[in-house]
Amino acid sequence: MGCSNSREDITAEEAAVRNSESILEYTGVQCTFLDMIHRKYSFEGKIHQDQWKDICSQLNLAPSKSYTKQQVLNFFDNFKIGPSEYSLKKLLVLGIQLSSGSSYEKAKLLFEVQDEKGIGNLTKNQVEDLVNMMIDIPIEINPKILNKCEVNDVNERDLRNYIVKLRKGKEKASENIVNGIMDEGQTVSCEEFIRKLTFGNRPLMLTAHGVRSYIKTCLPHEASKPVKVET
Repeated sequence: MGCSNSREDITAEEAAVRNSESILEYTGVQCTFLDMIHRKYSFEGKIHQDQWKDICSQLNLAPSKSYTKQQVLNFFDNFKIGPSEYSLKKLLVLGIQLSSGSSYEKAKLLFEVQDEKGIGNLTKNQVEDLVNMMIDIPIEINPKILNKCEVNDVNERDLRNYIVKLRKGKEKASENIVNGIMDEGQTVSCEEFIRKLTFGNRPLMLTAHGVRSYIKTCLPHEASKPVKVET
């Protein structure tokens, strides 16, 4: 299944989401350094809100800046697993997809995100959970960074319509990626996971905008039509 990521395929809604993702200021961070800092300030898969502040300061992310809007700060509440704790796993997936690095580096780090005990292999269920997280963050969470984009003349309703459209390709995209990685096996090693996730058009899954591009190749034909949602 082909995938095009050319300029003419970038809609106003996609441009708005990309612009809002850039506001988080992950782009200039190397994914390997990001992973190291997150793990340094985490404990048992959780990041306390005080440690989150340290992480943002160390990586020079948006929450550490005095000019950052409250709405952007509130965005990270989507990654909380309690009143004062964040999910290490989800923040790592977000950061890896938005930061800089090679496909090999990102695929390896994503494997390690799910291989929490360092066993060296992932089961199909673990791969499914990871792939679904890699899809859900760019589709369900990232478009919530800002509710409108004046530069691209996109409002909250436009963004909700865009999300509704993309949701129609999520299941097929997850199925394609999981099957491509597992290849009828029961487990997959780190080496095989990296090789398969960096093959063909699967590296699109390693960036947030790439995930949305991949999802569009999995949409049913009727999903290409405008979508209306209730306000």
